[in-house]
Amino acid sequence: MPRGLGFLVSQFGLSWQDALAIISILLTEGSAGIAAFAPWLLPFVGTLDGLILFIGVSAAAGW
Repeated sequence: MPRGLGFLVSQFGLSWQDALAIISILLTEGSAGIAAFAPWLLPFVGTLDGLILFIGVSAAAGW
């Protein structure tokens, strides 16, 4: 998670608190709320959720 925070801070100029909030929302069920509130973000949120799922399953299978 620290690398993800550092990436958001360095690439997008966000504060650490904002970057932590974004990652927390994506890793919890808050992503469904984002998609319901802003449907045009659904492809991006879906892609990020899919990547998180794929990376997690790959890490578990490799372990």
